[in-house]
Amino acid sequence: MADEGDAQLTRAAAADAARAALDRPVASVQPFEEGENAVYRVRFDDGTDAVLKAGTAQEGPRLLSGPLLIDRIAGETHVPVPGILATVPAGDGPIDPAYYLMEFVEGRRTPDVGDLSPAAHERLAAEAGRHLAAIHDISGDWPYGRLVANDGELMTTHGVDDWTEGFHGEVEYLFEGVADRFCDLEPTLRAAFDEFDDAVADRTVDRSVLYRDYHAKNTVFAPRDEVDRDGNSQSDARVTRALLDFNFRLVGDAPLDVAIAEWTLVDVPLGGTDGAERVRATLRDAYVEARGGTHADHFDATYPCYRLVPVFNHLRYFGYFSQFAREDDPDAFAARIREFVRARRDEIGDCGAL
Repeated sequence: MADEGDAQLTRAAAADAARAALDRPVASVQPFEEGENAVYRVRFDDGTDAVLKAGTAQEGPRLLSGPLLIDRIAGETHVPVPGILATVPAGDGPIDPAYYLMEFVEGRRTPDVGDLSPAAHERLAAEAGRHLAAIHDISGDWPYGRLVANDGELMTTHGVDDWTEGFHGEVEYLFEGVADRFCDLEPTLRAAFDEFDDAVADRTVDRSVLYRDYHAKNTVFAPRDEVDRDGNSQSDARVTRALLDFNFRLVGDAPLDVAIAEWTLVDVPLGGTDGAERVRATLRDAYVEARGGTHADHFDATYPCYRLVPVFNHLRYFGYFSQFAREDDPDAFAARIREFVRARRDEIGDCGAL
């Protein structure tokens, strides 16, 4: 997040960076109150807008992997993403960090899918399934690992050819951030992940680009009058105007990505309610229909393990993420997280493949 007093990137510096990259006079800049890196809405003298994102918290190869991946998504899929206007490596512009400019997409922003109507929420789940399927089919032959930019091309950093090794590395990093409040869950979680190798050994593992961050904060929604109306006349309205933030993405097994989206779009806002299973089925059905195969091909004995991965963000930043839960009482949400973890551990134990 950046503001007027940010020593790393002031408004004046952001304006200079945008002006230099596009050779257009800048009328104003306004910081977005979100994200680790500095992000600004830039208005040019002709009244058009763009978004500038600078790597104030992320080194250039990680940051600039985002526009490279966005260009691949725009060229190979139907997934709505903003157009990339310019990329500037670190040291090549008037500011020190790497940065890029992309189109500003008009629409509604909310970090909470609970702000959507039930009909729009279900349509969002269907779109998410189709979007993830398309992203997972992007062409590439990278090792498992995190994507970075290297001389204008995507490559993985610290890549490995064994997915189990890569997956356990990701998980071990996640354990480092578990808050004291949830330290009692660590033995249950470790017991669940100890079963992963046997589960994944029974099938061919995908090597797909994973978005790994499908949630409302990374989405530009259609305006309120399109999103919040129920009824047949709106049943085919597109909820998603654009997906954002593709920096430093993981190459891994595709079902992990679906599990992460399922947690943020279904389990946190709806888990334990009658509507949860309907929206969950919508997400999974849309993914399978778009990607091909059967449900069993994508949601096998590894899937309960994958469903535990996104829980770690909530175990680390519980105070922040609890605002998106359906419960008003944080203690009730914490109890539901514990129940979710135990249920997945039991599910793993019941899987014949394990």
